[in-house]
Amino acid sequence: MKKYVSLKDIATSLNLSVSTVSRALRDSYSISPAVKKRVCDEAKRLGYKPNLIAQGLIANATRIIGVIVPDYMTYFYSSTIHSIESFARSKGYQIIITSSCESYDREVEAINNMMCLRVQGIIMCLSQETDDYTHLKELQATGMPVVFFDRVPEGEEFYTVEMDDRVATKQLTEYLIEKGKRRVALISGPSYLNVCREREGGYREVLEKYGLEPSIVYTCFGDYDIKEAADAVIDADEKYDAVICMNDTTLYGLLIRMHERKIEVPKDVLVSGFIDRLHAQIIYLHIPFVDQPTDEIGEVAVKKLLAIIEDEQRVQRRDVCASCLCVDLDGENR
Repeated sequence: MKKYVSLKDIATSLNLSVSTVSRALRDSYSISPAVKKRVCDEAKRLGYKPNLIAQGLIANATRIIGVIVPDYMTYFYSSTIHSIESFARSKGYQIIITSSCESYDREVEAINNMMCLRVQGIIMCLSQETDDYTHLKELQATGMPVVFFDRVPEGEEFYTVEMDDRVATKQLTEYLIEKGKRRVALISGPSYLNVCREREGGYREVLEKYGLEPSIVYTCFGDYDIKEAADAVIDADEKYDAVICMNDTTLYGLLIRMHERKIEVPKDVLVSGFIDRLHAQIIYLHIPFVDQPTDEIGEVAVKKLLAIIEDEQRVQRRDVCASCLCVDLDGENR
């Protein structure tokens, strides 16, 4: 198996010292142009690639950002990762991505791995199992710059980027009621997650305003749990005429189960929720949905993290990005 080409390999090939090769590749003024050319040509011939982590350790600045998300499959996370990477690269940083797979233990492991890789900062979204912040407080105590997005821990010591979850859910719920829907269910997740708590709060506020009874079905985000939640909605004694889904995972799971159970959407029940514009258009033409600002969330998270890394004096603890309520393909907004 071919090994990585090292500075020593180049030095041996040219009968030079490792320090001379290193300085030549760094374009040092102490090395003659002729030697620099010999070294660069040999490095290219051998296929040498610089070790960015090693270089960063020497300079005490790897220029690498660690990103930890609950999963890769959910469009919200993949889209946010795309935004994080694009903006980080524009600022001269690379990213390393890992997933907690919605597991507290895997989240702890991911943080430890990022620390071992000597990343300069971490951007992360909590797993659905994370209801204990001990590991996060320990991470903050190390001085590692950390920014949380979407699912975030509570506490003044944490830097966060969030969406206007309560406002967005209020807008969506009110839209459904104004369209004549009176039995509106919410499929939510673990109540200790800020996102679930805020969206549930917005939903309850609107139903209370209209004198309607809230109906919340709780689920985790696994396939089996979503199937059970979907069956609970479909088999309710008093049929629902609209459902709000916490995220795209629950919405897609509900639609699949409704198709299996011969429930027509939107004729029998109007399904809505927090998804993205692209997939809302693919599913069917007139789904009311909250289009989440993943581009802005990713960019703000990187800006905030770099401000912490560069030790800027006034870094805002909490940023809130506004979402957009869309009710048809043309993007009609509230």
